[in-house]
Amino acid sequence: MAEARDEEREVETTVEIDELEHSPSSVREDEKEQHGGELEAIVAIAELLEVALHTILCIRQVYPIEIFERRVKFGIPVFKCIAPSINEYISETIKAISEELVEDRIARVTISIHQSDTPLEKFIFSFYSATDGDSVPEADNVPLEAIRRQARGMLIKLNAIDAQLLPLEASDDLSFSVIMQLRQGSTFRISEDELRFGEAGKDESRKDNPESTLFQGSLQDPSLVHIIRTGRLSVYLHVQESEAKEHTETFGAE
Repeated sequence: MAEARDEEREVETTVEIDELEHSPSSVREDEKEQHGGELEAIVAIAELLEVALHTILCIRQVYPIEIFERRVKFGIPVFKCIAPSINEYISETIKAISEELVEDRIARVTISIHQSDTPLEKFIFSFYSATDGDSVPEADNVPLEAIRRQARGMLIKLNAIDAQLLPLEASDDLSFSVIMQLRQGSTFRISEDELRFGEAGKDESRKDNPESTLFQGSLQDPSLVHIIRTGRLSVYLHVQESEAKEHTETFGAE
């Protein structure tokens, strides 16, 4: 297990993504012009992660269905939370992830649903890229529309998983976190919500204990759900369920 840094990562909150249709703000227009299709792919992946986070919070009933509304993204209906405090978490989280995606430093992003420090479910997005210095042949670059189709497929499978995971029991201790692991081994907990609707906030008690972000617990082996390939970057989605929950059905990539 990689050792986490002792210092907290400062996450800027000056730009909020109010609409799913907006690109992550950390990818500047001048960078898009310089890197072209590669950054377009990164923007699409960041948008996918944003939609996935909204979707997971909705379909796993971390929050009441009443605070979500239907939108369209990647050509399919998706969920978006309309609570400002939750959107603030998601906005700063996606902004931080986008910055690291641009620099090609992310190894993994984990969305964890847990009670206290006990993980119940984890949705793990793993990132693999070509070795630094290696060039990706032009023929291997995946068109943006193809990447968006792959993102659509991942979201469809993510929604289907809801029927295959056992329900989460409603509890005041139910919460979620987003954990970002960088390639050099550092781990940052970007955001947490303790499910106090209307007064969402970070758990300050964990600030001085980075290891607590890793949530030691008994989980099933991760099951592969879907893969997205952009040319240089590949994104794998795995799902883990706690062994404390009866696991009566299996799921995975086709």
